[in-house]
Amino acid sequence: MKGLAMLVLCAFVLLALGQSAAAEPRDDLDVILERMAGTWYDEDGGAALTIGERTINGCEVVGWGQWVGGVESGGAEFRVKEAGGERTLHIGWKLFGGAGDYITLGGGDALQRTLTPDYFESVGGIHFGMRMSAVQEILGVGKELSREEPCHAGDMSFSQGLYYPDKRLIIFHEHGIVTGLVLLRGSKLHFDRSGLGVNDSREAYASAYRLPQIPEESSRSSIAVYRITPGENLSFGLDGSYVMLSIYEN
Repeated sequence: MKGLAMLVLCAFVLLALGQSAAAEPRDDLDVILERMAGTWYDEDGGAALTIGERTINGCEVVGWGQWVGGVESGGAEFRVKEAGGERTLHIGWKLFGGAGDYITLGGGDALQRTLTPDYFESVGGIHFGMRMSAVQEILGVGKELSREEPCHAGDMSFSQGLYYPDKRLIIFHEHGIVTGLVLLRGSKLHFDRSGLGVNDSREAYASAYRLPQIPEESSRSSIAVYRITPGENLSFGLDGSYVMLSIYEN
């Protein structure tokens, strides 16, 4: 009986330890590095960063700090141990699971896992993750919006992005790649996959993209966003003033 009691006690202790280990939260550093795992390429196709399990470019990550944002959108300083000593890398990331995913090193141009990202929706061949140099080869330079010279649509004022007045199109971009597309009232452009444009009803969008409900219009005080695939989200301006596709869900 004594031996049986000891076996039962040992089994209980092992079970408790197992549950404790399972319940222990993962280290935030491991979560971030796992999301960024893989090789990241610059615009010319050169491998700039390879991130693995607690390693960056084969060097051990010995610490990190100055974390801002979250696991999908943020930035931090990573300390790596190189042959000549420790070095700090400033890495930012936007990782929503779509074609617009990217990271930056030292605030420079976007690094991507592939130069031909698998996008879902596009406008005239312009899609998330596309380099702005390629966009301008197709559409020309465009007008850079600012707080001093915004573009008004409904009750919204777009103060960033590249504006093409003749096409009634705004292209949002970050670190050299496309992260958003806005069709303004009067635009003759349409989304390539669905064929829908700014003049089509929200009911038509709900049907085409199999949304769970008819989308609501957004205003300056209340933004309603509808995901059509990971990393690609629709929103609609007041009174049909615009349709926006963005990498952001809020």
